[in-house]
Amino acid sequence: MAADKKEKMGEENFLPNISVDVFQDNEMDEMMQEEDQISKGIAKGYLHNISPLKKDGAFFDFQIQTKYKTLRGVCFSPKKRKLLEDFTNTSSPVKLSKCTLETKCNSQDLLLHEDIVIEEYPEVDFPKKDIDTNLTISDIKSVCIGQLITLKAKVVSIGEVRKVKNGKLSLREVYIADPTDSIKLDLWEENIDKAQEGKTYLFRNLRVKKNSYSSEIYLN
Repeated sequence: MAADKKEKMGEENFLPNISVDVFQDNEMDEMMQEEDQISKGIAKGYLHNISPLKKDGAFFDFQIQTKYKTLRGVCFSPKKRKLLEDFTNTSSPVKLSKCTLETKCNSQDLLLHEDIVIEEYPEVDFPKKDIDTNLTISDIKSVCIGQLITLKAKVVSIGEVRKVKNGKLSLREVYIADPTDSIKLDLWEENIDKAQEGKTYLFRNLRVKKNSYSSEIYLN
């Protein structure tokens, strides 16, 4: 009985501490609020890595660092590039409104169209941080899906070329490795013959992806 009473007293002394910790920490609430805003097309934070115009000037992409994550943005209004670049160069926080959240490519992408609203937003309560793009393979599991990275790795196996997208595109799957781990890399179209088995390369502009069925992390 004494042991049971002591155990119960221990439980009574322990449980209130858990409750106090939970109520003092509002980080989870803030994360959920941020996710809710992003789902409604609103993102607040700092811009990074504005790309050149792509596809004959049709769009450009970038990254936005919010308080709890880093997202890829794709802007289909080329005339907005100068404004976003200015905010990036001055490290000024921004608020993006009227975005569209796209999740079809196993990542969260913010799509910006002509009606996008871009404004300076000094009210953010977190600093701008450097986004490290030079990673090892073991680091990849901890970065944002959709992030662009640079990676030095050795090609350890090469698959056969196959046609996908109703035969419209050529794809080759290769596996690369460094001293920390190995990972699959998809090579498309003009890149399918650029890697040779047994050779080590510095791969730039690789995008981190996640298979929606198997949850496998891979590179594209």
